[in-house]
Amino acid sequence: DYCKEDKVIVLVAAFDGPEERYGLRRQMLEDLQEATKGYEDTVIIEGDDVVTSSESARELGEDEKADLVIWAWYRPTENPNITVHIENLSPTDFITIQESETYQPQASLAQLESFEIQRQLGSETSTLISFLNGMLRFESGDYKAAIEYFEKILEEDDISTLISLYDLFFNLGNSHLALGNHEGAIQGYDEAIELDSQKADAYFNRGISYFVLGQNKRAIEDYDKAIEINPEDASAYINRGNLHADLGQDERAIEDFDKAIEINPEDAVSYYNRGISYLALGQYEQAIEDFDKVIEVNPEDATAYYNRGLLHAK
Repeated sequence: DYCKEDKVIVLVAAFDGPEERYGLRRQMLEDLQEATKGYEDTVIIEGDDVVTSSESARELGEDEKADLVIWAWYRPTENPNITVHIENLSPTDFITIQESETYQPQASLAQLESFEIQRQLGSETSTLISFLNGMLRFESGDYKAAIEYFEKILEEDDISTLISLYDLFFNLGNSHLALGNHEGAIQGYDEAIELDSQKADAYFNRGISYFVLGQNKRAIEDYDKAIEINPEDASAYINRGNLHADLGQDERAIEDFDKAIEINPEDAVSYYNRGISYLALGQYEQAIEDFDKVIEVNPEDATAYYNRGLLHAK
Protein backbone atom coordinates (compact mmCIF):
# COMPACT_ATOMS: atom_id res chain seq x y z
CA ASP A 1 0.00 0.00 0.00
CA TYR A 2 2.99 2.32 -0.03
CA CYS A 3 5.82 3.34 -2.34
CA LYS A 4 9.18 2.66 -0.74
CA GLU A 5 10.99 5.37 -2.70
CA ASP A 6 9.24 8.30 -1.00
CA LYS A 7 8.92 6.97 2.54
CA VAL A 8 11.01 6.02 5.54
CA ILE A 9 10.02 2.48 6.48
CA VAL A 10 11.02 1.48 10.00
CA LEU A 11 10.68 -2.05 11.34
CA VAL A 12 10.82 -2.34 15.13
CA ALA A 13 11.46 -5.99 15.97
CA ALA A 14 10.33 -7.61 19.22
CA PHE A 15 12.97 -6.86 21.88
CA ASP A 16 14.84 -9.55 23.79
CA GLY A 17 13.92 -8.42 27.29
CA PRO A 18 11.19 -8.30 29.96
CA GLU A 19 8.77 -6.29 27.81
CA GLU A 20 5.64 -7.18 29.79
CA ARG A 21 6.97 -5.32 32.81
CA TYR A 22 9.29 -2.65 31.42
CA GLY A 23 7.91 -2.00 27.92
CA LEU A 24 11.03 -0.51 26.35
CA ARG A 25 9.84 -1.40 22.85
CA ARG A 26 6.26 -0.37 23.62
CA GLN A 27 7.43 3.11 24.68
CA MET A 28 9.61 3.43 21.60
CA LEU A 29 6.72 2.48 19.32
CA GLU A 30 4.37 4.92 21.05
CA ASP A 31 6.85 7.77 20.66
CA LEU A 32 7.54 6.90 17.01
CA GLN A 33 3.84 6.76 16.19
CA GLU A 34 3.18 10.04 18.00
CA ALA A 35 6.11 11.79 16.30
CA THR A 36 5.04 10.65 12.84
CA LYS A 37 1.30 11.18 13.28
CA GLY A 38 -0.11 12.99 10.27
CA TYR A 39 2.99 12.35 8.16
CA GLU A 40 2.38 10.12 5.18
CA ASP A 41 6.09 9.69 4.50
CA THR A 42 6.78 7.34 7.43
CA VAL A 43 5.71 3.75 7.93
CA ILE A 44 6.26 2.10 11.33
CA ILE A 45 6.06 -1.70 11.29
CA GLU A 46 5.77 -3.73 14.49
CA GLY A 47 7.69 -6.96 14.08
CA ASP A 48 6.54 -10.11 15.86
CA ASP A 49 9.89 -11.91 15.97
CA VAL A 50 12.60 -11.44 18.58
CA VAL A 51 15.84 -10.62 16.74
CA THR A 52 19.18 -11.59 18.24
CA SER A 53 21.67 -10.84 15.45
CA SER A 54 22.38 -8.23 12.82
CA GLU A 55 22.11 -10.84 10.09
CA SER A 56 18.62 -11.97 11.10
CA ALA A 57 17.52 -8.34 11.56
CA ARG A 58 18.62 -7.46 8.05
CA GLU A 59 16.92 -10.52 6.58
CA LEU A 60 13.70 -9.57 8.33
CA GLY A 61 14.06 -5.98 7.13
CA GLU A 62 14.56 -7.06 3.54
CA ASP A 63 11.41 -9.19 3.73
CA GLU A 64 9.45 -6.14 4.89
CA LYS A 65 11.22 -3.76 2.44
CA ALA A 66 12.31 -1.69 5.43
CA ASP A 67 14.90 1.10 5.39
CA LEU A 68 15.75 0.69 9.07
CA VAL A 69 15.42 -2.19 11.50
CA ILE A 70 15.54 -1.52 15.25
CA TRP A 71 16.21 -4.38 17.65
CA ALA A 72 17.41 -4.49 21.23
CA TRP A 73 18.50 -6.56 24.21
CA TYR A 74 18.18 -5.77 27.94
CA ARG A 75 17.85 -7.46 31.33
CA PRO A 76 16.30 -6.38 34.70
CA THR A 77 19.61 -6.33 36.59
CA GLU A 78 21.33 -3.51 38.51
CA ASN A 79 23.06 -2.70 35.21
CA PRO A 80 20.39 -3.48 32.59
CA ASN A 81 22.99 -3.56 29.77
CA ILE A 82 20.55 -1.99 27.34
CA THR A 83 21.85 -2.44 23.80
CA VAL A 84 19.91 -0.96 20.90
CA HIS A 85 20.86 -1.84 17.32
CA ILE A 86 19.85 0.02 14.17
CA GLU A 87 20.36 -1.67 10.81
CA ASN A 88 20.45 0.74 7.88
CA LEU A 89 19.26 -1.13 4.81
CA SER A 90 19.28 2.03 2.66
CA PRO A 91 22.82 3.36 3.16
CA THR A 92 22.79 5.34 -0.10
CA ASP A 93 19.70 7.26 1.07
CA PHE A 94 20.73 7.67 4.71
CA ILE A 95 24.45 8.32 4.55
CA THR A 96 24.58 9.99 7.97
CA ILE A 97 24.31 6.66 9.83
CA GLN A 98 26.37 3.52 9.46
CA GLU A 99 24.95 0.33 7.99
CA SER A 100 24.97 -1.15 11.50
CA GLU A 101 24.82 1.13 14.54
CA THR A 102 24.92 0.07 18.20
CA TYR A 103 23.85 2.28 21.12
CA GLN A 104 24.41 1.39 24.75
CA PRO A 105 22.95 4.15 26.93
CA GLN A 106 24.15 4.30 30.51
CA ALA A 107 21.21 3.22 32.63
CA SER A 108 20.47 1.84 36.08
CA LEU A 109 17.74 -0.50 37.21
CA ALA A 110 16.13 2.46 38.97
CA GLN A 111 15.91 4.33 35.65
CA LEU A 112 14.37 1.25 34.07
CA GLU A 113 11.88 0.92 36.94
CA SER A 114 10.88 4.59 36.71
CA PHE A 115 10.57 4.40 32.89
CA GLU A 116 13.08 7.25 32.57
CA ILE A 117 15.31 5.35 30.15
CA GLN A 118 12.30 4.16 28.13
CA ARG A 119 11.15 7.74 27.59
CA GLN A 120 14.68 8.85 26.73
CA LEU A 121 15.20 6.14 24.12
CA GLY A 122 11.73 6.64 22.68
CA SER A 123 12.35 10.36 22.28
CA GLU A 124 15.81 9.92 20.79
CA THR A 125 14.61 7.32 18.28
CA SER A 126 11.75 9.59 17.21
CA THR A 127 14.21 12.42 16.65
CA LEU A 128 16.39 10.15 14.50
CA ILE A 129 13.41 9.23 12.31
CA SER A 130 12.40 12.91 11.98
CA PHE A 131 15.94 13.73 10.89
CA LEU A 132 15.97 10.93 8.32
CA ASN A 133 12.60 12.10 7.03
CA GLY A 134 14.13 15.54 6.55
CA MET A 135 17.03 14.01 4.66
CA LEU A 136 14.63 12.05 2.44
CA ARG A 137 12.65 15.21 1.69
CA PHE A 138 15.90 17.03 0.88
CA GLU A 139 17.00 14.31 -1.53
CA SER A 140 13.60 14.41 -3.25
CA GLY A 141 13.93 18.18 -3.78
CA ASP A 142 11.24 19.19 -1.27
CA TYR A 143 13.53 21.59 0.59
CA LYS A 144 10.76 23.41 2.48
CA ALA A 145 9.57 20.14 4.01
CA ALA A 146 13.15 19.25 4.90
CA ILE A 147 13.55 22.56 6.72
CA GLU A 148 10.30 21.93 8.63
CA TYR A 149 11.64 18.60 9.88
CA PHE A 150 15.04 20.01 10.87
CA GLU A 151 13.62 23.11 12.56
CA LYS A 152 11.02 21.09 14.45
CA ILE A 153 13.84 19.07 16.03
CA LEU A 154 15.60 22.29 17.05
CA GLU A 155 12.42 23.95 18.33
CA GLU A 156 11.63 20.99 20.56
CA ASP A 157 15.22 21.06 21.84
CA ASP A 158 15.21 17.29 21.70
CA ILE A 159 18.53 16.53 20.06
CA SER A 160 19.14 12.81 19.92
CA THR A 161 22.49 11.21 20.60
CA LEU A 162 21.61 8.99 17.63
CA ILE A 163 22.23 11.86 15.21
CA SER A 164 25.08 14.31 14.73
CA LEU A 165 24.19 17.89 15.62
CA TYR A 166 26.70 18.97 12.97
CA ASP A 167 24.79 16.99 10.34
CA LEU A 168 21.53 18.60 11.44
CA PHE A 169 22.80 22.18 11.04
CA PHE A 170 24.79 21.37 7.89
CA ASN A 171 21.75 19.92 6.15
CA LEU A 172 19.57 22.76 7.39
CA GLY A 173 22.06 25.09 5.71
CA ASN A 174 21.98 22.98 2.55
CA SER A 175 18.18 23.17 2.42
CA HIS A 176 18.20 26.97 2.71
CA LEU A 177 20.97 27.13 0.09
CA ALA A 178 18.90 25.05 -2.34
CA LEU A 179 15.99 27.51 -1.89
CA GLY A 180 18.23 30.52 -2.46
CA ASN A 181 17.82 31.72 1.14
CA HIS A 182 21.48 32.53 1.63
CA GLU A 183 21.14 34.32 4.97
CA GLY A 184 19.45 31.20 6.39
CA ALA A 185 22.07 28.99 4.78
CA ILE A 186 24.90 30.97 6.37
CA GLN A 187 23.26 30.69 9.78
CA GLY A 188 23.09 26.90 9.42
CA TYR A 189 26.71 26.65 8.30
CA ASP A 190 27.83 28.99 11.10
CA GLU A 191 26.33 26.60 13.65
CA ALA A 192 27.82 23.57 11.91
CA ILE A 193 31.30 25.10 11.80
CA GLU A 194 31.09 26.08 15.46
CA LEU A 195 30.41 22.42 16.25
CA ASP A 196 33.16 21.07 13.98
CA SER A 197 35.65 23.47 12.42
CA GLN A 198 37.45 20.75 10.46
CA LYS A 199 34.76 19.88 7.92
CA ALA A 200 35.58 21.42 4.54
CA ASP A 201 32.06 21.08 3.10
CA ALA A 202 30.52 23.63 5.46
CA TYR A 203 33.13 26.26 4.51
CA PHE A 204 32.72 25.43 0.81
CA ASN A 205 28.95 25.80 0.86
CA ARG A 206 29.02 28.91 3.04
CA GLY A 207 31.43 30.39 0.51
CA ILE A 208 28.78 29.92 -2.18
CA SER A 209 26.25 31.92 -0.16
CA TYR A 210 28.73 34.68 0.63
CA PHE A 211 29.56 34.90 -3.10
CA VAL A 212 25.90 35.20 -4.10
CA LEU A 213 25.42 37.92 -1.48
CA GLY A 214 28.39 39.82 -2.92
CA GLN A 215 30.58 39.26 0.15
CA ASN A 216 33.56 38.15 -1.90
CA LYS A 217 36.20 38.64 0.78
CA ARG A 218 34.35 36.35 3.17
CA ALA A 219 33.77 33.85 0.38
CA ILE A 220 37.49 33.74 -0.40
CA GLU A 221 38.27 33.23 3.30
CA ASP A 222 35.91 30.26 3.34
CA TYR A 223 37.51 28.72 0.25
CA ASP A 224 40.94 29.32 1.80
CA LYS A 225 39.80 27.29 4.81
CA ALA A 226 38.16 24.58 2.70
CA ILE A 227 41.40 24.18 0.73
CA GLU A 228 43.46 24.14 3.92
CA ILE A 229 41.34 21.24 5.21
CA ASN A 230 41.06 19.42 1.87
CA PRO A 231 43.78 20.54 -0.57
CA GLU A 232 42.65 18.00 -3.19
CA ASP A 233 39.22 19.52 -3.81
CA ALA A 234 39.40 20.92 -7.35
CA SER A 235 35.99 22.63 -6.99
CA ALA A 236 37.26 24.83 -4.16
CA TYR A 237 40.14 26.06 -6.33
CA ILE A 238 37.73 26.74 -9.22
CA ASN A 239 35.36 28.74 -7.02
CA ARG A 240 38.19 30.71 -5.43
CA GLY A 241 39.67 31.31 -8.86
CA ASN A 242 36.34 32.69 -10.09
CA LEU A 243 36.24 35.06 -7.13
CA HIS A 244 39.77 36.30 -7.82
CA ALA A 245 38.79 36.83 -11.46
CA ASP A 246 35.68 38.82 -10.42
CA LEU A 247 37.97 41.01 -8.32
CA GLY A 248 40.27 41.59 -11.32
CA GLN A 249 43.00 39.40 -9.81
CA ASP A 250 43.46 37.24 -12.90
CA GLU A 251 47.03 36.16 -12.11
CA ARG A 252 45.83 34.69 -8.80
CA ALA A 253 42.81 33.21 -10.56
CA ILE A 254 45.09 31.43 -13.03
CA GLU A 255 47.09 29.94 -10.14
CA ASP A 256 43.88 28.45 -8.75
CA PHE A 257 42.77 27.10 -12.13
CA ASP A 258 46.28 25.62 -12.60
CA LYS A 259 45.84 23.73 -9.34
CA ALA A 260 42.35 22.55 -10.27
CA ILE A 261 43.69 21.25 -13.60
CA GLU A 262 46.55 19.50 -11.81
CA ILE A 263 43.99 17.68 -9.64
CA ASN A 264 41.54 16.98 -12.47
CA PRO A 265 43.15 17.39 -15.91
CA GLU A 266 39.95 16.47 -17.77
CA ASP A 267 37.68 19.11 -16.24
CA ALA A 268 36.63 21.47 -19.04
CA VAL A 269 35.42 24.15 -16.58
CA SER A 270 38.93 24.81 -15.28
CA TYR A 271 40.34 25.25 -18.79
CA TYR A 272 37.46 27.49 -19.81
CA ASN A 273 37.78 29.75 -16.76
CA ARG A 274 41.55 29.92 -17.11
CA GLY A 275 41.07 30.84 -20.77
CA ILE A 276 38.84 33.75 -19.74
CA SER A 277 41.52 34.98 -17.32
CA TYR A 278 44.23 34.69 -19.98
CA LEU A 279 41.92 36.65 -22.30
CA ALA A 280 41.50 39.38 -19.66
CA LEU A 281 45.30 39.62 -19.37
CA GLY A 282 45.74 39.85 -23.15
CA GLN A 283 47.57 36.50 -23.29
CA TYR A 284 45.66 35.36 -26.36
CA GLU A 285 47.68 32.34 -27.41
CA GLN A 286 47.45 30.76 -23.94
CA ALA A 287 43.73 31.49 -23.97
CA ILE A 288 43.34 29.79 -27.37
CA GLU A 289 45.15 26.71 -26.04
CA ASP A 290 42.72 26.53 -23.15
CA PHE A 291 39.66 26.85 -25.39
CA ASP A 292 41.20 24.17 -27.64
CA LYS A 293 41.29 21.89 -24.61
CA VAL A 294 37.72 22.76 -23.63
CA ILE A 295 36.56 21.79 -27.12
CA GLU A 296 38.60 18.59 -27.02
CA VAL A 297 37.00 17.58 -23.70
CA ASN A 298 33.52 18.89 -24.54
CA PRO A 299 33.01 19.42 -28.29
CA GLU A 300 29.43 20.61 -27.68
CA ASP A 301 30.48 23.72 -25.75
CA ALA A 302 29.37 26.55 -28.07
CA THR A 303 30.81 29.33 -25.90
CA ALA A 304 34.29 27.84 -26.20
CA TYR A 305 34.08 28.02 -30.02
CA TYR A 306 32.73 31.55 -29.81
CA ASN A 307 35.51 32.78 -27.52
CA ARG A 308 38.15 31.02 -29.57
CA GLY A 309 36.72 32.67 -32.69
CA LEU A 310 37.00 36.10 -31.07
CA LEU A 311 40.61 35.34 -30.15
CA HIS A 312 41.50 34.22 -33.67
CA ALA A 313 39.97 37.45 -34.94
CA LYS A 314 42.15 39.44 -32.56
